[in-house]
Amino acid sequence: MKSTLILSKFLLLLLLFSLNTFANSAGTTSPQKGRHQWWTPRHQEKLAEAQKGGIDLVMIGDSITHFWEKQKTYPKVFAPYKVLNLGFGGDRTQNVLWRIQNGEIDGLSPKFVTIMIGTNNISSNQVADIASGIKAIVSELKKRLPETKVLLFSVFPRHHSRGKGEDYKEVQALNKLIPAIADDKQVFHHDLTAIFQEENGELKTALYGRDRLHLSNEGYAAWGKALNAILAKYDSAKSAKSPSSEKKLNSQQAPIIRLWPIERVGSEENRLKLVFRDRRGRKQLCGVKDPYLTVYPAKTDKPAVALIYNPGGAYKVLGIPTKEHIKEWNDLGITVFVHRYSIPDKADQAFQDLQRTLRLVRFNAKKWNIDPNNIGVFGNSAGGHLSARLTQNYDQKVYEDIDEADQVSCEPNFAILQCAAYFQGIKMDKDFDAEMFPMKNSVAPTFLTYSKDDKFCMGGVEYDKRLKAAGGAIELKLYEKGGHGMGGCDWFSEAKNWLKEQKIIADQ
Repeated sequence: MKSTLILSKFLLLLLLFSLNTFANSAGTTSPQKGRHQWWTPRHQEKLAEAQKGGIDLVMIGDSITHFWEKQKTYPKVFAPYKVLNLGFGGDRTQNVLWRIQNGEIDGLSPKFVTIMIGTNNISSNQVADIASGIKAIVSELKKRLPETKVLLFSVFPRHHSRGKGEDYKEVQALNKLIPAIADDKQVFHHDLTAIFQEENGELKTALYGRDRLHLSNEGYAAWGKALNAILAKYDSAKSAKSPSSEKKLNSQQAPIIRLWPIERVGSEENRLKLVFRDRRGRKQLCGVKDPYLTVYPAKTDKPAVALIYNPGGAYKVLGIPTKEHIKEWNDLGITVFVHRYSIPDKADQAFQDLQRTLRLVRFNAKKWNIDPNNIGVFGNSAGGHLSARLTQNYDQKVYEDIDEADQVSCEPNFAILQCAAYFQGIKMDKDFDAEMFPMKNSVAPTFLTYSKDDKFCMGGVEYDKRLKAAGGAIELKLYEKGGHGMGGCDWFSEAKNWLKEQKIIADQ
């Protein structure tokens, strides 16, 4: 009996140890909000700072990065760059993951991101698990900032004032694992620990505060000098590229805005995942797991008109617009948000995506320098159907609120529908889909255009008739020939004139 009791206690302790080990391992890679009272206000402050745009350098870390902001030399040290300091005192890898996944770098396209994190995990996690957390952060950065160089730094050496050097040994062990996270293509590892150590391995005390963890003014000066040299090296390497490479390098990468939290799209492996197929020798987008927007800003000082571009493709593929076509809209002073919505065969999910898109764009109007009261939708084929559905059903609640953006309206201010499909139902089995398009006189002003030899034209003519009967504002422009897609029809010039008549854009 006694031996059975001892065995049971042993097994219980073993189970608790295993669960604790698992929890610690999972903890470093599981996003977690910070607990300090000041943490959330600082997060909100950084979101607002990021929304102003123009960021060249993002610095991610804990208090050691955070306290750059206390240095009088801070503006001068990083004068060549517009810096977004995303250092948060006490942060661990899981806190950084939460912040990244909750908007702190959304829509940015900086030259560089620096990351040094992990020292606060030392007291509660194994070094291998901390390295996994750092790797998860780097993976997140690569997916969200595909054109940004990520500079990954070894953790600075430290001695806890009340410890016996265990933390110093743990940092050394962690730093042995960090270089393997770099790929030397987008992510580059740098080790500055030698700057902070004597030849015998002891800390250079002049570079540290009394706690032998945080840096002194001299420590920040040494770090700033080394970091600037590294940044200058990458900048000079960029300027030394051949003219053809320079042109490619400088072609502006359109910023990306994800629509949903990662849990909503299934799992981490689905993040920004696209599926392609070969179609007559051309690559065709046939699967979107994680819907997102790409942003093409108009060159204007005043708030621009915004256009949500919903590509067509029968809700099975997406025909992404060419850069030349996007430029046509930009030249009208219109900022374009290309919407990669959920496919294939997910029309209702795509509608949720579009509602969320309008809200995010309107909520972040200041960030993108757009007029929140002048946001329109454009769509061709299935994208036209999706756009029209929003004009008629913007007040339907089709998903649970995610964040503050979902408190604003998703009603568009205008719509341009080119060869819009499925007004007679997705299966084309109705005279008119009156359930989806109930016809409200408050529908946004709409420009609708077809070729008469398009099989979807009849449904469009009926849409025009019914909306006018309801008192809605719509203009229908028909062309004799052009098929579905309107080949050879100059519908864009007609749409441009309509935008001017509606005073949506200026009469240039």
